[in-house]
Amino acid sequence: MANFFDGTVTKLQASDGTPLGTFDVGDGATGVKFDGIDVLVTASGENTVTKLRVQDGAILEKIDVGEGPFHLALAGVNFWTADFSNNTVSTTANVKVVGPRPLPPLP
Repeated sequence: MANFFDGTVTKLQASDGTPLGTFDVGDGATGVKFDGIDVLVTASGENTVTKLRVQDGAILEKIDVGEGPFHLALAGVNFWTADFSNNTVSTTANVKVVGPRPLPPLP
């Protein structure tokens, strides 16, 4: 569970919601995804995605993305972020950012 105002993410027991730990990820924690191995969390105030080890919440990597990432979508070994502040999406290839890409104008 992302905790936007304190820049953390909380791990919860799936069966009953008991908190199992809270981990720092950066200012404005929003989007959270599990890729089958690790947990990825966007930090919109830092323009990053933090990769956490699922077992203990240890930070494995901080990845710079576009401005104001709010949500993540997973696509195999890559991910996409919706970057609110600059109206773009960012994508990765083996966790190397190859975006941001501009979005088309709204009709």
